[in-house]
Amino acid sequence: MVRTKYSLGDVVYRIVTSTERQWEVCPDCIGQRKWFAVLPSGEELFFRCPTCEQSYESLGVVSEYESLGVVSEYEAGGSVKQVEIKSIEVIDNDGLVSVRYNSAFYLGDLYDSREVAEAALPAAIEELRIHLEESRAQSSRGRRRTALAAWRRTISGRSARRCAT
Repeated sequence: MVRTKYSLGDVVYRIVTSTERQWEVCPDCIGQRKWFAVLPSGEELFFRCPTCEQSYESLGVVSEYESLGVVSEYEAGGSVKQVEIKSIEVIDNDGLVSVRYNSAFYLGDLYDSREVAEAALPAAIEELRIHLEESRAQSSRGRRRTALAAWRRTISGRSARRCAT
């Protein structure tokens, strides 16, 4: 028989992290939705900002912000929620035993008191913020590669539009 830390009916606390989407002016085109380039020959060209364009494509739908030259960013947040233990499940995976509470939470997800959970909350939010920054950096590198490819197409004349002088 496995002994569990919590019993049915116990009240415990858990941290719930969340993200909030915010729209910010595109850092690459400063909201203009296009990049401007001057070739060494003096020829002036512009092309659509791939950063904005890719941000909209990732939504899977045309956004109401499409014409504004903005990108979405996410802010990390969180709170402490009270949880009553309503079910306990003991999982034996070839001798490695774990306990799951309420079909979703493991022991490391739960805290004995609100105070202990609130003390751990800033670290959980910081961990989420770091994860968001890493994801943003990877996405940004992808956008830069896309931007470079678009720039190469532009200067090769395949998708260039001459700027009015």
